[in-house]
Amino acid sequence: MPKPLPHLLAYVAIFCILPFANGEDYGCLHGKVIDRTTAQPLKAIVELYSKEDSKCSYSGMTSETGQFSIENLPAGSYLLEVKAPKLMAQSVDVTISTGVDRDLGYIKLGLVSCSEPNEICEPWGIFHNKGKVELPCISGISVLRDVNGLLVRLESDELERRALVKPSPKWPSSAKSGYPVTIYLAVGLRGEVLCALPFDDRGDPDKAALAAIHEWVFQPVLKNGKPIVTTGILELVVP
Repeated sequence: MPKPLPHLLAYVAIFCILPFANGEDYGCLHGKVIDRTTAQPLKAIVELYSKEDSKCSYSGMTSETGQFSIENLPAGSYLLEVKAPKLMAQSVDVTISTGVDRDLGYIKLGLVSCSEPNEICEPWGIFHNKGKVELPCISGISVLRDVNGLLVRLESDELERRALVKPSPKWPSSAKSGYPVTIYLAVGLRGEVLCALPFDDRGDPDKAALAAIHEWVFQPVLKNGKPIVTTGILELVVP
């Protein structure tokens, strides 16, 4: 019999069904995501990472009522990440035990505050759990900003479209397929990468991605017909 895989129930679930097959041990996990200020339920992304290999074991959305339920989950230690646009993400250490229906209760998400002139405000609020990061190379220079004077950040798909030269990372043999790497960067007037910073330097895959991205060249962003330095976020995945 094949090993059952964790999955998210799209409806409200109070209890999980706990399967036991081929001697494997499973547990269940559920909770509800709400707005910290209004206490209203939130549509949020829920991701679960195994602490054994840092691989994403599960990713899904909460229901309209903010609830999530993950069943058929192998016993072990995990990191649960919950995030929603413009709100600070929450990370929760979770231990799944055999035959246990683990209820995390309410998970509360609050606003990300990003008001300093040189801060990139991460809309998912997941950069080192602070929701913002400052790139040192843009201090004191003219950078693309919005009407409030805050940085305008290019998303990964836009950076991919603008990439003129993009060598692939030399992924280490230890890198697991599907491993995600997120890099924050600043693009100069000639399309060169001025500086880059990993979302979370977790080892060799992040270093490999960072080394490759420093060799990327982009089509410069124009403002009033002239090139301007731009910040952005680039997301790569180990094939």
